[in-house]
Amino acid sequence: MNDVQRFPLRDIIRDPKCQPRVKPLDNDHVEDLRTAKANGAKFPPVVIYREQFSLGKYNLYLSEGFHRFEVYDLDAEEYIEAEVRDGTLDDAIVNAMASNCNHGLKRTSGDLKKAIVTLIEMKSDWSDRRIADHVHASHSYVSQIHRDLTPDDDRPEPKVKVCSDGVERNVVKPKPSPAKVKPKVEPNPAPVKPSLPPVERATTVEAAAMKAEATLGDGFDWPSWNKHFGGLVRLVGEAAKQAGIHNGDEHRAAMNAADAIRKFCVAALSKPRGN
Repeated sequence: MNDVQRFPLRDIIRDPKCQPRVKPLDNDHVEDLRTAKANGAKFPPVVIYREQFSLGKYNLYLSEGFHRFEVYDLDAEEYIEAEVRDGTLDDAIVNAMASNCNHGLKRTSGDLKKAIVTLIEMKSDWSDRRIADHVHASHSYVSQIHRDLTPDDDRPEPKVKVCSDGVERNVVKPKPSPAKVKPKVEPNPAPVKPSLPPVERATTVEAAAMKAEATLGDGFDWPSWNKHFGGLVRLVGEAAKQAGIHNGDEHRAAMNAADAIRKFCVAALSKPRGN
């Protein structure tokens, strides 16, 4: 059995690619769960996948339990119980596509189709039957969706062949490889200034937070505080925008900067104003 631990909600990344439903959250279902929780109901732990990105540091991806997580988030709970599995974001996505087959809020036909399409696109080495078994669907339904996703020009042409046992069978006639087209070279393209990679952006935000936090010592230097606070707000805005794609580094940067802002607000309300 996988390990069950308590984790801070803020440390768990809700990547939208792990959401197996067409409509991510059903508000009525969330309210029903909140009422049940208030009446003492106990929920099974959510499922998260833990991916190590450096020594002692991990990304935690929510794979199952989006509605339960939302309940704890709305109730301002700090921690939630989670079943921990080691794996990547892709592992979390693949597992999520099989969730709610036999429990939880019933899947719609759209939810099932989304799960099948996701696996067809992610797992090119999986057969239609394996995908069907994974999402608890019929093999014929998966094959039909697979055919619908394949353009007519890319479908192999059937060819009748007499096999060694004397029986005629349709076999796949491979299509000829397309002619190679020499890429067109554009003369002297204008250079594009690259944006900072996520890790550098995260480091920039954290460094600004530490510099600004240093102004919270004795005396509370308001001009210095305002200078660093303004820069931090700008940087956390960029980090929060990038965190919309749920990148692990940006997620942590936004959270660290948010903590710094919270400390600034507490200090501003509790210390006398200086010169």
